[in-house]
Amino acid sequence: MATGAGRVPTRRPRALARPDLPEGSQRDVRDLLHELHDRAGRPTLEDLEKHIAGDDRLDGSPKKDVIHRIISRGGPAQLDDVRAVARTLARICGDDEFAIAARVTPSLGTSRPAAPSPRLGRPIGECDPTGPGGLEVHPAIQLPGAGTGDALTAYVPRAHDAELRAIVDGMLDDGRSRLITVVGGSSTGKTRACWELVRYLDQRQRDRWTLWHPYDPTRPEAALADLARAGSYTIVWLNEAQHYLMPADPGLGERVAAGLRTLLGDPGREPVLVLATLWPEYWNALATEPAVGRDDYLQARDLLQSSAITLTDAFSAAELAGLAAPGTDPRMRYAAAHAENGRIAQYLAGAPALEERYRTAKDTMPAARAVLQVAMDARRLGYSPALPHALLEQAAHGYLDDHDWDALGDDWFEQALAYTAKPCHGTRGPLTRIRLRPDQSPPGAQPCYRLADYLEQIGRTERNAIYPPDSLWRAFSTTVTDPDLLRRFGRLAEERGRYQHAVWLYQRAADRGSTRAMRELAFRRERGGDSDGAAALYREAAERGDNYALRQLAQGHRRDGDLAAEEALYRRAAERGNEYAARELAWLRDRADPAPDRARTLPPDGPPSPGSVAGHRDEDVERRRGEARYPRGLTGLRENHGDAAKAADRGDFHPLRELARRRERVGDIAGAEALHLQDLDRGNIRALWALAGLRERAGDTVGAEQIRRFGLTGAGEIAAGLVFEP
Repeated sequence: MATGAGRVPTRRPRALARPDLPEGSQRDVRDLLHELHDRAGRPTLEDLEKHIAGDDRLDGSPKKDVIHRIISRGGPAQLDDVRAVARTLARICGDDEFAIAARVTPSLGTSRPAAPSPRLGRPIGECDPTGPGGLEVHPAIQLPGAGTGDALTAYVPRAHDAELRAIVDGMLDDGRSRLITVVGGSSTGKTRACWELVRYLDQRQRDRWTLWHPYDPTRPEAALADLARAGSYTIVWLNEAQHYLMPADPGLGERVAAGLRTLLGDPGREPVLVLATLWPEYWNALATEPAVGRDDYLQARDLLQSSAITLTDAFSAAELAGLAAPGTDPRMRYAAAHAENGRIAQYLAGAPALEERYRTAKDTMPAARAVLQVAMDARRLGYSPALPHALLEQAAHGYLDDHDWDALGDDWFEQALAYTAKPCHGTRGPLTRIRLRPDQSPPGAQPCYRLADYLEQIGRTERNAIYPPDSLWRAFSTTVTDPDLLRRFGRLAEERGRYQHAVWLYQRAADRGSTRAMRELAFRRERGGDSDGAAALYREAAERGDNYALRQLAQGHRRDGDLAAEEALYRRAAERGNEYAARELAWLRDRADPAPDRARTLPPDGPPSPGSVAGHRDEDVERRRGEARYPRGLTGLRENHGDAAKAADRGDFHPLRELARRRERVGDIAGAEALHLQDLDRGNIRALWALAGLRERAGDTVGAEQIRRFGLTGAGEIAAGLVFEP
């Protein structure tokens, strides 16, 4: 039933944009509708959308972004949608709606092809760089006693801004799409530099570009869902691009990277500007081809090639001198006077207060420090930015000694969260709740919290060589439900020689259907002496289609000399449609007289992780490498320990391993073990094998075998065995 022809309730917002258009039918339609909109009292887009949707006399039903495009530009849009807007505005003005619709129709033509989907994103003028759902630019500090200023300081251009503008100028000259990856540490001004570049682009081509920031329901899912809709004059905003390109599922990240490559290479959608930000460690992980093993970031590496613009951590001397000029934002002058070593951007973002809050919590609020360290460890091990309440609460007790734990009150966790949530100099606190709107929060969802970027970076630096306590691994096993993430955490524990922690996590992942976790768990059972339990896990994984597990079972039959059982195993799998089993079956049947060109094919998903297999590398060869690299004697070794530890933090474990070997040679066995343990705690599984070799050479063959079979306890002691759940 049609609604009445009454006037739409209106507010008087600012006039809609009216960009320059070439002469022609589209401009004629735009001028007509823009005039009607002004005469109608400038009703809001929301009111127009509701009015049109409720009027069943109209054929079109455009959404507010399409209505905005129709009034501001005359399209492109479906003809029915244009006529619906024209008739509604004419009715509000008291004009003849059908006469107005008749003026629109010849201009656009009755055979007008269907318009593309509405453009992604928002006009730049409607974007909020700092607000909720905005672009995640850090608000600046507020000076005590100076009242509340703008969320952002007046911008001071730096050297990298000239590089960024030159890229955009080139894009506007040739009309080709561009990707820019701004690389820099936490709170160095990456996102602000991108926002200023967006504003510069809007000044060059006013009201032509829209900005799209995909983040709901998750960043990679949102990007993948709508990348195909991105078209000309779209800015794709990928702040913290590691969340898009390095999610827990590497395949998802690769699909996002492939979609971005397709977008950037599509001449039919040019120009498009993709703006990404990354910390240096994420850039290195994505841009560097792995020396060995699987390459999880091939698409991402090809995407990012030659796209980096690097920001320095500090202002240059010339840039600092410019902050003394008259008219400079007082907050910039304050930061210049108080920031250390020219780190203006970090100071403006409240980083010093965040760090001070964390440091002083050791004495003033130990429970808060424990919660922050849980968050730091979870993030550096690969947990998503949204840290669940249950994870923080269940893990925190392991970060407190007996004295601090006994002194806690009943509401210790609530007090800790309150402490970490307090803002720091106008910015968010160290650990703050992610508050979803009612329509975004699923029923029963637990609260989640986000660690401040600056503290996350401190955690990655200071806690890189610290193995987290048992409580964190146990909390992972009881709170994480994603089997891929559980298996990933299990692998991280195994790479650090903590096989019991790995078993907990593999078990949970296997319970949720991960066949790779079943294989890892089977291997640990086999090494622990439970061959029947291992075979049961391999069978379950094989029945679920895991070819490597199938091969392990077959090799077991072969070791037992039961070739008939091996052939029967492959035959049953082949009958279920397993192509790998069919090839193996054919090979078995031909093995007495194999064809010279026949090659066996290994399972596509390969063997267990490196942490699952004992190393067979000739240690004497490695021991000889780098002989002249360090001075002989304990004094020289101790002097070089700091450099070796820094190298290990960067992923180069060789110097620390060499120092441990040199200490063994001069008789410092305890010192050598301590260095191997530091190496292991950073994730170098070869250090576990080195520890076993050290024990063996010292005459402790029992301890060496226990290390190889069972690994270490969380505290770094030799494990006596592994406990498996039924």
